[in-house]
Amino acid sequence: MTKEDSRMDTTGDSIDSRTASKDLPIATALIKAADLLARPNAWTRSVFARDAEGKPLSFGHSSLACQWCVLGALESVTFNYPLIRNGACKVLGGVLGIEPFQDDIADWNDNSTQTEVVAKLREAAALAAAEGR
Repeated sequence: MTKEDSRMDTTGDSIDSRTASKDLPIATALIKAADLLARPNAWTRSVFARDAEGKPLSFGHSSLACQWCVLGALESVTFNYPLIRNGACKVLGGVLGIEPFQDDIADWNDNSTQTEVVAKLREAAALAAAEGR
């Protein structure tokens, strides 16, 4: 997989800071994060993101990222729009029945599977859409 391929969502749209929008609804951010993590080998634990060699990256929005944890994926699709990211974490935390704090969500990610993470992101997206967010 090339670096460019790793930055594509399932619709072929690039997921980077150029496509994030301050008007991006929370539901859309959650769907884009789910789509990003649904690809084979795109999910990781213990760090926001990893590069093609598996080295940890400090930021999910890094152009070198090709694997993300749930928080890194949300950061990738909402870069420059922390209020949308915070809203997405709040909805996700509600679906998980945990506090919407990064440490709690990171712990959940690290004790889950890729399938579980993607499913909960999609469930949170459906809830956010139903609430008009």
